[in-house]
Amino acid sequence: MFTRRELLKAGAIGGASLVVPWKGLVPTSAAQTIIAGSLTPYLDRLPLPSVLSPTSIDNGIAQYRVSMTQFKQRLHKQLPATTLWGYAGSYPGPTIEARSGAPIQVRWVNNLPSTHLLPIDPTLHGAMDNPDVRTVVHLHGAKVLPTSDGRPEAWFTNGFAQVGAAFDPNFKTYFYPNDQPATMLWYHDHAIGITRLNVHAGLAGLYFIRDAQEDALNLPQGRYEIPLFIQDRSFNADGSMFFPVRDWEDPDPRVPPVWSPHSSSCASSTLRTRAAPSKTNQQQAKQGRDSDQTTAAEGGEQRRTND
Repeated sequence: MFTRRELLKAGAIGGASLVVPWKGLVPTSAAQTIIAGSLTPYLDRLPLPSVLSPTSIDNGIAQYRVSMTQFKQRLHKQLPATTLWGYAGSYPGPTIEARSGAPIQVRWVNNLPSTHLLPIDPTLHGAMDNPDVRTVVHLHGAKVLPTSDGRPEAWFTNGFAQVGAAFDPNFKTYFYPNDQPATMLWYHDHAIGITRLNVHAGLAGLYFIRDAQEDALNLPQGRYEIPLFIQDRSFNADGSMFFPVRDWEDPDPRVPPVWSPHSSSCASSTLRTRAAPSKTNQQQAKQGRDSDQTTAAEGGEQRRTND
């Protein structure tokens, strides 16, 4: 077992940072050099996820179509672009806005390549004898029927060419009734055996349910409501994600071939919260002064990060 102190010494510190090599941990990317040091914080404006628009309205129900794709996105000004997976071509995925009591339908489409971005542990339950790249979307905390829950065994590959044991071909489009009070949820991949890898690759996004009771609370709204989606990531010098694959000097044959204390501890950790810009910024906006949304967002980010 490794202590928290040993992990920190190893450079497994989450967030936008470059990492220090640790003997026995091998990066998965093509980059041969891992540079010690930290990236300068707060160089970039806080990226705010876009709000997803429905593709159509069918019998009063908003219809969405969301593709999972591979793309490059620059995550820090001091890093080259990083290869990621995401929903609707972005990381994190676009935010879905819904109203309590107003159902929506979403067709989740797997357009990912057949090779995974990250190393797969073949000893895990569900990872054996299954395609390397498979996905299924789970709306975390939502009240839904089993056919729209995104069960781990309901995975599917690109074009639904292969599907899991729990996949129902009659329910390729998910139905979200939004039959619950206002809340902030998140959607993410849920495929058995590789959930942590798919989320680490970028398959996650936010989902808001609004209602009249929340509207009456006079909480920050619109440009004054800043959704924060916080995940730990470490990077190689070429911008690729640092993801070590094993401790080569471990003599214990029971240790899985792609296990490492870094990847098992924080590969899929996610924190979701909402923050409001400072009162000063709100007063400036009311007085007609310039109150840039992303500048206010950075203020919210700094307060949350430094807590």
